[in-house]
Amino acid sequence: MDITQVLDWFPWHKHPERSSGVHVSDVLDFIEVMVFGKREFTENESNAYWAEMGFIWETYIKRNLLKADTNPDFFEGELTLDGITGSPDGVDLSTGIVHEMKLTWRSKAKSHPKDRQRWMWQVKAYCKLARLNKVMFYVMYVNGDYKPMRPKPDSYLFIFSDEEIEANWNMLLTNARKGGFINV
Repeated sequence: MDITQVLDWFPWHKHPERSSGVHVSDVLDFIEVMVFGKREFTENESNAYWAEMGFIWETYIKRNLLKADTNPDFFEGELTLDGITGSPDGVDLSTGIVHEMKLTWRSKAKSHPKDRQRWMWQVKAYCKLARLNKVMFYVMYVNGDYKPMRPKPDSYLFIFSDEEIEANWNMLLTNARKGGFINV
């Protein structure tokens, strides 16, 4: 038998190109450094593999659970407000829900989405951009709760008040100004 490895890293998911300008993630990176002294997730080769797994999870949920390919009310793309652009994983205009997929190696027992500050900042920003207040998280806990270690998917519906969304957006704008990203 003769076996040849074709690719040592298969780009399973084509990452969408981002427009130029300020993105929600740019401001969140700035805030993380200011608040926590470092970014939670940095770009490097090994993290690229982890990100790829996240894109695989995102694609699976969109195609199989949400039927995004055949739903004319499912929006994927960029939304911009006040000079800041965001790219939600998806927005279902018929249900008024922002959909966000996350894949994490953190324990399910210790990592509820409500406790992940960056995730909360991010999805509240997407709500503001989409003019909605509901977010459905689809989280894949790769190692579950570590008792035993096995994948455990879960989903959570968040409904934010207008005040929560507005306060979050104002915080993003303030930090975007502090970071020199916008002059508004």
